[in-house]
Amino acid sequence: MRGRKKKYINHKKVEEYIRIGLSGREIAKLTDVSEFTIRKIFHALLQKREHENILALNEKKKKLLDKQFERAMEGSDIMLIWLGKNWLKQSDKIEENVRQKLEITKKEIK
Repeated sequence: MRGRKKKYINHKKVEEYIRIGLSGREIAKLTDVSEFTIRKIFHALLQKREHENILALNEKKKKLLDKQFERAMEGSDIMLIWLGKNWLKQSDKIEENVRQKLEITKKEIK
């Protein structure tokens, strides 16, 4: 019994694909090699790139949050409201709570 015919994998090209941020699935399609094989052979490089992508995204999120906070401190009502809702779990659902209490009170009066 014979296995599948071995395919040539251009390591330099795959490494370049990883460097520019392509996923294992995307690389597999471009190289006509199974995703499993790409992930098996280039596991460490793919993991390193994924880690770098996460760090870069977190840095961008931090910069954005810093800018939002800065805008809020400059007096932006929109940013103050957004940060209050997201950081302090504030909400503007008070109206709904009051409405529900009024309905309960009306039922008790009847």
